[in-house]
Amino acid sequence: MCCKLPNIDELGKKAGDWCHHCSTRSNCDIYETRPDSCRSFFCHFMENPRLGEEWRPSKSRLMILGKDDGHTVLVMVDPDRPDAWKKEPYLASFHNWSQRLNVVINVGARQYIVKDGLVQERPSSAS
Repeated sequence: MCCKLPNIDELGKKAGDWCHHCSTRSNCDIYETRPDSCRSFFCHFMENPRLGEEWRPSKSRLMILGKDDGHTVLVMVDPDRPDAWKKEPYLASFHNWSQRLNVVINVGARQYIVKDGLVQERPSSAS
């Protein structure tokens, strides 16, 4: 999912599109020479040992990132599985996390905010 969900400016890759260097959809063809943004990227699944195997991005279809403010969790959802975040144990975890953190869920162009256990879609700014 890290080769699909985020923008990778150095490679001209848009969010939601597979990186053209990920021809197998599981391995990077330029791993040894990948850009610094790829080298330094670690999602919460890789950094947080409390997240079990069910949170592995290739299984959950979610990628969880912390924002620089330390109070926000960004959940990027595979646009090919837009309801993945609504399944358990994910949704219950987001509700729980929202008691102490801002939880922002991005599904393609749609964005949802989970706050105090409630989910609200953020209105699109596109007009």
